[in-house]
Amino acid sequence: ISDFNRKSNIILNIGSFYGQLLIERFGGQWIVDSQIDKCTVLISNKFIEVNPFDVVKKFIKFGAEKSIVSHYIFTNMIRN
Repeated sequence: ISDFNRKSNIILNIGSFYGQLLIERFGGQWIVDSQIDKCTVLISNKFIEVNPFDVVKKFIKFGAEKSIVSHYIFTNMIRN
C-alpha cells in the first residue's frame, strides 16, 4: 500500500468520524455535492459549513498547530 493510499484512508476514516461527531453533537446533516466532489457538514442552528476532511488534511500537514480538537472547540464557540 502506497503512502498516498494510506493517507487517503486515514483522511476518509477520521474525516467521516469527525463529521458524524459534529452532527451528533451539534445537529445538522451531511451535504454532498458530487459535481465538485465535495462533502461537508452543515451544522443546523448556525448554518456553519465544515469540511471535516479538510480539517483532517490540515492536521496531517501542520500537526498540533491545526488540531482537530482545537477546530472542535472553535466550532463549539461559534455555535454558541
